[in-house]
Amino acid sequence: MNQTKPRSRLVVFTHAGGSPHHGPNMRWYYLGRALRAFGWSVEIVSASWFHKYNAPPQLERTGPKQEIDGLIYHWMPSRRYDGHGFGQILNQWDYTRKAWHLAGSAALAGTDVVIASSPHPFAFFPAWRLARRSRATLLFETRDLWPLAIRDLGSFNPLHPYIVLLGLVERFAVRRADALVSVKPGDWRYFNDRYGIEPTRQHYMPNGFLAPAAQQGAESRQSSSEYRIGYVGALSNYYGLDCLLDAARLLRDKDFRFVIVGGGSDSGRLKAAAADLSKVEFVGPVPKHQVPAMLSSIDLCYLGLTDIAANRFGISCNKLFDYMAAAKPVLASYHTDYDPVEAANCGITVVPGDARAIADAILWMHAHSADALEMGRRGRSYFDAEHDFRHIAERYDRLLRSDFRPTIRKR
Repeated sequence: MNQTKPRSRLVVFTHAGGSPHHGPNMRWYYLGRALRAFGWSVEIVSASWFHKYNAPPQLERTGPKQEIDGLIYHWMPSRRYDGHGFGQILNQWDYTRKAWHLAGSAALAGTDVVIASSPHPFAFFPAWRLARRSRATLLFETRDLWPLAIRDLGSFNPLHPYIVLLGLVERFAVRRADALVSVKPGDWRYFNDRYGIEPTRQHYMPNGFLAPAAQQGAESRQSSSEYRIGYVGALSNYYGLDCLLDAARLLRDKDFRFVIVGGGSDSGRLKAAAADLSKVEFVGPVPKHQVPAMLSSIDLCYLGLTDIAANRFGISCNKLFDYMAAAKPVLASYHTDYDPVEAANCGITVVPGDARAIADAILWMHAHSADALEMGRRGRSYFDAEHDFRHIAERYDRLLRSDFRPTIRKR
């Protein structure tokens, strides 16, 4: 690790810049902390309200600028909303408009590198403005492929005005950024096919986090007579939880317990659907730092995804990396051309939407406990090599200090 590099200023525009105090979507909290060791001063421009925050920032107490563990957060006051309708779009507009104003102020002058990090691509506009004013390098980082993912999940007409707008903004961003970054290995195919972006402008920087030392809790779990299948994450229709409940119904005569940790828009509906299942337990959301302890009591971790086109370019769910870091075997239910569970050889992947296949996989894992333990160990080894942010930050540092060719933005 080179500690002699000059300190440089990096500003990240991302709508939901999480932290240990506020909740999930903590990619840039972890990356920002790791990049400080490489000489970067990291600032995160984020919205004050997002539906996944566990505890939204209290601006009346902290003010619009807050330091958290060496990172500077700029909170853009944004309206509250319920659900995923027009109120959420207005919230995105609030964030983009106020971030645009901040980008034009003196507060961020002297920035060296600017990153616009999705999911929604509107964050690119203030990032583009700041990069032009500061003559800074500009990167567009995609965590989710919008509009492709939400078009399929919401069954939107491709000509819906919001979908069309997202597509136009995405086109603008990929053509004016100095480089594209993605958390999924296959997104280069999407951008190449859709926009003709050459692979040399695209860089894979996977998700993950700063993990503690490997735990040995997986072995101790085997002494319990009750086999526990766990899910940790958001409760929404994207994550295949209805199918998991159907599998629990098929296995109701077995000594299996299903532990579902998290909150979200589908929480009430899923609890009602599981009313007849005495061995399904809903824990509710827990802070990120409590996730390893929660997973220590789990034998097998579940990750299901609705089968949408965006998944074929890769899977990048934070819960999967939590599972790997905890050395737990994974039961995955999705379809993708880039399967991290297969790459790590840390579990079983079955077709999405098939409760019988999920139930059979649970039965196999339960009957082959030694194999399952070895899968968990391989998952932890794979995480350490591929998804620990100490390594990813080193790769990101090399990219951020690269000499980029001029783009349309600078011509």
